[in-house]
Amino acid sequence: MSEPTDPPDNGKVYTPAEMAATEAQMRAAREEAKGHRLEATAAKTAREAAEAALAAATNNHTAALSAADARFVRAELKAEAVKAGVIDAADALAMIPVDKITRDADGNPTNAAELLAALKEAKPYLFGAPATPKPSTSSHAPAPKPGDPVAKKATDMTDEEYRAARAAVTKR
Repeated sequence: MSEPTDPPDNGKVYTPAEMAATEAQMRAAREEAKGHRLEATAAKTAREAAEAALAAATNNHTAALSAADARFVRAELKAEAVKAGVIDAADALAMIPVDKITRDADGNPTNAAELLAALKEAKPYLFGAPATPKPSTSSHAPAPKPGDPVAKKATDMTDEEYRAARAAVTKR
């Protein structure tokens, strides 16, 4: 490789004004380059911050999905446990190993009944009678049947009707 050579000056002599102008242009070019470097550094910092925020959001999202999935599976197991007659669902669910739960394509537990049957064999004291729907203990009067006579309001009665209804009530 050959040594770099200075460009030929063609014998031209530069005046001090031309040299000052060239130096001013070089200073302006350096300042412009400095500005571009600062912008590039700021853009890089902003990109790194955005990437860090995205990573944090992804981690939070993944953790929230995992927690929601765990709550869903727990609710499904709890519903099966109540159907199976578990006395204390919290104690029973604590004894079911999470890694034994199998799921279908939608993520629903598929072997909850089998796991509870195995638990019932191993720990029968956790189970009582299977849950049955309780009858209503409502004390509300039954709804009137269609065609039943409806009592007329006192404000809708004439004076004679009111006196007759009052007399019928007070005779009792």
